Amino acid sequence: MTDYPQPETLEHICAEYFSLAFPEADAQWIDSEAASVAERARHAMQALHEPTTRPTRGHMAEALRRLNERGLSPRDATARMRHHELTIETDVVRRPGDRYELRLTVADTAGGYAGTWLALTAGRAGVRYLANVDADGNATFANLPMADWVVELVGDVSVATASIPLPAVRPIPGSAAAATDNLVLVLPNGALFRMNRSSPRAPYVLEITAPSGRWQAGDARPEVYPIRYVSDEDPAALLVPVAPGSASRRSRVHLPGFSRDDRWETTPPLRPEALPPDPDLVTRSIDAAVDRATIRAWRSLVPYVPPDVADIIATTLAEW
Repeated sequence: MTDYPQPETLEHICAEYFSLAFPEADAQWIDSEAASVAERARHAMQALHEPTTRPTRGHMAEALRRLNERGLSPRDATARMRHHELTIETDVVRRPGDRYELRLTVADTAGGYAGTWLALTAGRAGVRYLANVDADGNATFANLPMADWVVELVGDVSVATASIPLPAVRPIPGSAAAATDNLVLVLPNGALFRMNRSSPRAPYVLEITAPSGRWQAGDARPEVYPIRYVSDEDPAALLVPVAPGSASRRSRVHLPGFSRDDRWETTPPLRPEALPPDPDLVTRSIDAAVDRATIRAWRSLVPYVPPDVADIIATTLAEW
């Protein structure tokens, strides 16, 4: 058995690096980033040294293809599909308001599918719901409509990191969005992502709506969604704050250089106090704002972020 560096050791090394690289950064942000990088490194080393024990994308994709070919909807609550050593079972529970919850259980003799992300497309509306396979092999899709469902693999298998890979902007053929480059996506926390563009030559616009009921009474802290994508082989990153206190709870940004085939991802929303003191990132993110509501969300961040980040935001917003 290969002796891998333990996560605690890797986290310590990463935390030291971030402390040196970002001396003004918040300690919680340093700890969070160090843990994420350490986990990525550990899984990469396992994949390098033990390739024969890793589950394969092909097995998962084929099992899901057979499941979709069989048909999946609330009308047929249970299903079981097997491909090689991989077994997928489903169970559907009806919830109030004619909504449904689908639990998909993945079992494999080698294990290792925990952390895999799946997307379920519901009916002709083409709305996609994301779910993550947990340590017990379960992925739960919540608040689903009565419709035919299609489940697909998103990203690689066994990617146990804090990142959430997002589906390509390619609507399911036959869906209402198929004639456009629209994408409507529901994250596990209930946040709604809408991606669209006004014409083939126009830049993509991403609209993020925070989940209803997200904010307790008196809690005015915005949520901040990191967006990362690779455009023409160059990585790009933006921060998108979403503020409470309005009926819309949404922000809209341009994604410069983004194309429909680009890989892109997010993470669970960041706490304002965990924002990195990165002038380029903050300035680029504010410049990507499409409307005044998004600018207001940036202004509402100032009381809750570290002082050095507040200064960067204030300096950039002075030009608006």
